Amino acid sequence: MQAAFEHQRKQRRIKVFLFFLSLSLLSWFVNKLSGSYIGKLEVPVTYTQLADTLLLTQPLPEKIQLSLNSGGFYLLGQQIHTNAKEISLNRLQKNPKGHYITRQELKRQLALQLPNDTGLRELFLNDTLYVQVSPLAVKEVPVVLDLNLELGSDFMLQDSVTISPAQIRVVGPISSLDTIRQIASEPLELKQIQKGFDLEASLILPKLLNTQYDPMQVRVRGEVIRFSEKIIQVPVTITQLPPDIQIRTFPETVSILCRDRIDKIRDLTASDFLVSAPFPEGDEKNTLALQIGKKPTDIHTVLLLEEEVHYIIRKE
Repeated sequence: MQAAFEHQRKQRRIKVFLFFLSLSLLSWFVNKLSGSYIGKLEVPVTYTQLADTLLLTQPLPEKIQLSLNSGGFYLLGQQIHTNAKEISLNRLQKNPKGHYITRQELKRQLALQLPNDTGLRELFLNDTLYVQVSPLAVKEVPVVLDLNLELGSDFMLQDSVTISPAQIRVVGPISSLDTIRQIASEPLELKQIQKGFDLEASLILPKLLNTQYDPMQVRVRGEVIRFSEKIIQVPVTITQLPPDIQIRTFPETVSILCRDRIDKIRDLTASDFLVSAPFPEGDEKNTLALQIGKKPTDIHTVLLLEEEVHYIIRKE
């Protein structure tokens, strides 16, 4: 019984001793870390603000080693986890070897991202950081629509199919842009369409290195209407006829086909049109070629159903 009591007392003394020892070591460690130290630190870096007219063609260093003068707590914390530092490339300089950023500029930018009580003593990097870039160009390229459109019976397009945008912006090296003349859409097939359509079409974009396209899709729109037809008989007017010649055409009137919405063609008459035929000299076929000289401009389709008329001459 006595032996067990003595054992417990010894264990308690050991625990107390270890507690105060740990407390002393912790106090010593905190005291040490509170001091100022010089240490090396490898920090990850990211590069930003490169001019839109330049393209980075070779990777830059992902990490830079620094010599810092700072408190022990900061140095220890940075050894455990270091946030990436940003290096702006908006102040690049240029010499015959290419674009570069000076050691002084690098040091200035990194120092601004450190705490006020931390000094940047040294930068373990070459005197000059060369940035391999290629000049970029911008080109507006027309879009060519690959569309197979089949309208339903008695339907037609009110206007042309539109593409929006009709051109896309291509950014890349000049050597790449010189090879691009136009951009085609993916094939579209629309069958038996009886109403307007508005859809998205992807573009077939050449896979060129360091080349960007904007946008990568276009909108394709078309207005489809049901149409009616009306045939109007219009007299033939002879032009360039010598004063001593009279002629008679066969037939004396020709047919014009008008196609549009019923409300637009309902009230059309022959007076809305002029069909002329220039009199040819030395013609032995006794035919006159016809052409429409006047017609309403807002009618979708106006077709002359005869291409020529025959005539006979009666001299006075």
